[in-house]
Amino acid sequence: MKKVVMLAVLGIAFATSAQSPTSGSIQVTPRNLDCGSETVGQYSGSLTYFTVKNIGTAPVAVNVVSDNPQFSVQQPNCGLLSKQTCFVAIIFKPSATGLRSGVVTVTKLEDGQSFGVNVIGTGTE
Repeated sequence: MKKVVMLAVLGIAFATSAQSPTSGSIQVTPRNLDCGSETVGQYSGSLTYFTVKNIGTAPVAVNVVSDNPQFSVQQPNCGLLSKQTCFVAIIFKPSATGLRSGVVTVTKLEDGQSFGVNVIGTGTE
């Protein structure tokens, strides 16, 4: 088995995978993330985080992407040895007023297994 080791400063957590913890399994928390309020078209410098933890014994590599450009992902790649955690930061920069939403997906590169985190935020004037 090829081992991948990468370091990440930021990370987001997701739900526990259904795989046995003896393999490369991850846990993502929380599943719902509120990024608060931001002025339309601006970013205040505030970050909202979730975590990804390797709860198995094998190393894992993950990729994190957002389906909505208003919620951008810092540190979109993370490599984790057994029991390590990375923190994923989300930057919310709304393009319109009102409630904005999206899904940030964490994908385990070894097997393609994905975990979704629902993200929301409010654009203000």
